[in-house]
Amino acid sequence: MPNRHLPASVEAERSILGAILLDNRTLNEAAGRLQRDEFSLDSHRRIYSRMLKLAESAQPIDLTMLIEELDRHKELQTVGDVGYVSGLLDGVPDRPSIEHYINIVKDKGFAAQFDLPSRGSHQSCLRRPCDRRASAHR
Repeated sequence: MPNRHLPASVEAERSILGAILLDNRTLNEAAGRLQRDEFSLDSHRRIYSRMLKLAESAQPIDLTMLIEELDRHKELQTVGDVGYVSGLLDGVPDRPSIEHYINIVKDKGFAAQFDLPSRGSHQSCLRRPCDRRASAHR
């Protein structure tokens, strides 16, 4: 049976992170609506956290500062090295608007959170015939 993953939009997450790198003002919008744990990838959660820390310390959020901050906390290799962080800028428009991407990430995160409790009973139904009423009470 194939391994089923929770819904996520990695590209929307990358767009948010890339937009913040291009225009630090977009972090205000993201921070007001998006929590670290709503990112599906650990690397994105780490990058977003370091961006928030840079902002809290009134540091610019650019490639150089972000890479230095990740490296200082020994997270650069974990997130995918300099190439991955630099690649966050690929495909981000010059004047990014992240509202749409935030909505996608929040929607996917909510769907994943909503699906977690019932996931096990649905997996067992996929392996064998299952009475839906019985699986709802597990």
